[in-house]
Amino acid sequence: MTPLEKFETTSQPKSPKQLFKVLRKVFSKESKPNPPIEECNFRMKQIHDQPNWYPHNLHITIDDGPNLSYLPDILKTLRKHKVKATFFFVGTSIRRYLNSKGKAPILKKLLNQLIEDGHHIGYHCYAHCHNKKAAKTHKECRGKSFDNMSQSQIEKDFDEFQKTLAEALGYTYDIEIGRPPGGSGKHRQALQKAYKKLGLGAPKLWHFDDMSKYQDSTLSKFGWILRKPHRTKKFIDQIKNKESDVIILFHEKTKRADYLKKFLEALKEHYQGPPSSL
Repeated sequence: MTPLEKFETTSQPKSPKQLFKVLRKVFSKESKPNPPIEECNFRMKQIHDQPNWYPHNLHITIDDGPNLSYLPDILKTLRKHKVKATFFFVGTSIRRYLNSKGKAPILKKLLNQLIEDGHHIGYHCYAHCHNKKAAKTHKECRGKSFDNMSQSQIEKDFDEFQKTLAEALGYTYDIEIGRPPGGSGKHRQALQKAYKKLGLGAPKLWHFDDMSKYQDSTLSKFGWILRKPHRTKKFIDQIKNKESDVIILFHEKTKRADYLKKFLEALKEHYQGPPSSL
């Protein structure tokens, strides 16, 4: 188990002091090195045309869109801070706007603006079949979760996603990166073989996300950290001098967009160069 996996499975910190003690262990030089790239999938593609604000080893990723309620503000925030991000979209989220009267042109304009701003679009899934419950709930999953999909089923899911994205954009977008929903099936050979065949490389996971719970069901890790400036600064200090890549996952929903805004403002204050997309 890597230090980062230990971080995710550790008991819930009861105080800021305990939290940052855990973070120090995660990022300490004494920690064992990460496993090979094929296993941990943390080495990400760099973007070289960004101004030197924040370290280029910090990557901002945003999942589960597009959502027209939040995407415009997210793009505005990223543009303000000159930060590039990678968006892992869901095919059914795209499809619902294509099937809604008057929404398709708005979506097309936003997606093309996203690409023009220098962001990347990655493959998340066609339907968010991240576990057995979701597979039973969403008819698009056809009873299959990503943990149980065969290589051919994953390839079919990707094809459906790519066709839907092309319909929204008006042309076929070259997808070079993928992240399975919920990180499901990340170690399964079927998923890895499908990603390799599709030209996606290894599944791209994350180190920190805005939905990990600490103290109760309503308080997320980022919500708790960003609530107090001193917590935010200590968190940033823990990742500030890390040599290898740090990947942070946000979501296009509710307060998550606000977390992104607050986090980037803190980064601007404590870092010296912008994070890159994958």
